[in-house]
Amino acid sequence: MKYCFLLLSIIAMMACSSKKKIENVETEIEDANAINNTTSIGKNSSGDTVIQEKMKLADYLIDLEREVYSTEESIYGNKSYGNIGKYGSLENCMTELQKRTTGKWGMVELPEKVLLTKLGEPKKKAGMDEKKQLVILSEEEITGRIKRFESYKQTYENQEDWFELEIKNCNLKLKNPAQGSASSKPFPKYNDTASETPMKEAL
Repeated sequence: MKYCFLLLSIIAMMACSSKKKIENVETEIEDANAINNTTSIGKNSSGDTVIQEKMKLADYLIDLEREVYSTEESIYGNKSYGNIGKYGSLENCMTELQKRTTGKWGMVELPEKVLLTKLGEPKKKAGMDEKKQLVILSEEEITGRIKRFESYKQTYENQEDWFELEIKNCNLKLKNPAQGSASSKPFPKYNDTASETPMKEAL
């Protein structure tokens, strides 16, 4: 018996190209022992003992989008709720630091604010559906959307780390200018080629 494979099997595993149709996959395992609602241990068709995580594609996408939108708000804030986010916190700190060091208020240099969730959204069109109801319709190939949001998630995680480090550094400079250090890393910008990275396992 082999104990060598960790299998993360999101239901309906997808081909790397978003142009390909969703493939059929084998998800049944023998002697299955459930760990939780989505994870089980058992033997696959090759006789290997595996840990299998399986969830509905729609649930995976909902969780992914929720995490991306939450991280986006954490970084860039939400004016409707008075949340300035880490972007606003860094801007305020750098503005105060500049006033203390130069004696003047002025503009501070920050990375361009780009809300990734506004990029790549499918176009919407108005029309009348089969039930003669006026609707707004948009469509996007599902694997392409998942890849897009997974690349957003990766970028935002890197950006959040960058902002946290810069805010910490700026606050140190406010307390003691000799303590702060220059930024050691460039700001992690979004690269749309990241969407070509295969999704979780063989997605």
